[in-house]
Amino acid sequence: GALFRDSTEYILTRDYTQEWGLAEDDPMYGVRNHIAIPLRADDRLVGFLTGDNLIFQAPIIEENIRLLRRAGRGCGSLHV
Repeated sequence: GALFRDSTEYILTRDYTQEWGLAEDDPMYGVRNHIAIPLRADDRLVGFLTGDNLIFQAPIIEENIRLLRRAGRGCGSLHV
C-alpha cells in the first residue's frame, strides 16, 4: 500500500520475473508484464486491481491500462 499513498495511478512492471528474481517453482515465475491499480473510495486506498500476462504472454498495452483504470474507478465507488 505504501507505493499508492500518493496519487500514483498505476504501477507497470515489464519483467516481473526478472525484477523480483523469481525461482522456477514460484507460482508467478514466467510473468513478464504485471500491473497494479489502486482502488480508492473517498481518496482512501481500499484495495488493488492487478493483472499479468502469464497465460497469453501478450504485453500489457496502453489500451489495457486505460480499461483497467476505468474498471478500478468503478470498483472504488462500490465500497461501502
